[in-house]
Amino acid sequence: MKKIAMFTLILLTTFLNPAIASSIDNMERTRASLITTILDPNLEADNKQNKLLDLKLKLLDKERIVINDKKIIQNPSRHTIKAFEEFELSFLVHASIEKKVDITSHWFNEVGFTSSSLQNTKLVTK
Repeated sequence: MKKIAMFTLILLTTFLNPAIASSIDNMERTRASLITTILDPNLEADNKQNKLLDLKLKLLDKERIVINDKKIIQNPSRHTIKAFEEFELSFLVHASIEKKVDITSHWFNEVGFTSSSLQNTKLVTK
């Protein structure tokens, strides 16, 4: 009888206590998917464009949710503060729209991958 009661208690605590991700965690997960798609050399151009458009719309929604989330503004975590300090990289869709460039170009420029910096690199083999 004790085993059944213990098993029932474990099941109830497991299923009634769902994992909750913050709005900024959801945004970061979508942003990571978008960057992975940008860097994926195995995707065909049409497939990549469709996937990027879908992820752009999802990320735009999640960025709006984070910006309007009163909970994270009232009690910001260290992670949240850093995301707002690095607005250009955290909020890719909003930042690229403000600069009037596409997301891919914006991200490459913010990370430091410009066409001139890539042209100045040298291939070193040993």
